[in-house]
Parts: sequence; structure tokens; C-alpha cells
Amino acid sequence: MRNALSKPAHPLPDESIVAHLPASLSIEFHRKAKQLQMPTSVLAGRLLAAIVESNIYEAVLDDKD
Repeated sequence: MRNALSKPAHPLPDESIVAHLPASLSIEFHRKAKQLQMPTSVLAGRLLAAIVESNIYEAVLDDKD
């Protein structure tokens, strides 16, 4: 058991974000990144940055349609 002062087994840099997608969405996301000729991590980072910079969380998460 780890105590509060021990380091995690697999530390991630502060800027890392892990996202879990259903397989079908992951396939589509990888397909779009390939179409745009960029790594999936770059596409994900750009999309998240656009959401944060534009403060459009509610618009993106709105599922009332």
C-alpha cells in the first residue's frame, strides 16, 4: 500500500490527460486525425484547447437536441 508521500507507480506529466472513448468513437477519431494528417494526440489537444480558450463547455456538452 502506498502512503500519501510516495510517488505514483506511473506518473504522468501535469499536461497529460487520459480520455476513454467507446471503440466506435475512437475509430472515428483516429480516422479524422489521419484525414487531417496529424497525430490523434495533437487533434485532441487542439480540440480541448479550443473548448477551454472559447469557454464553450456548455455548448459542446449540450445534449438536449
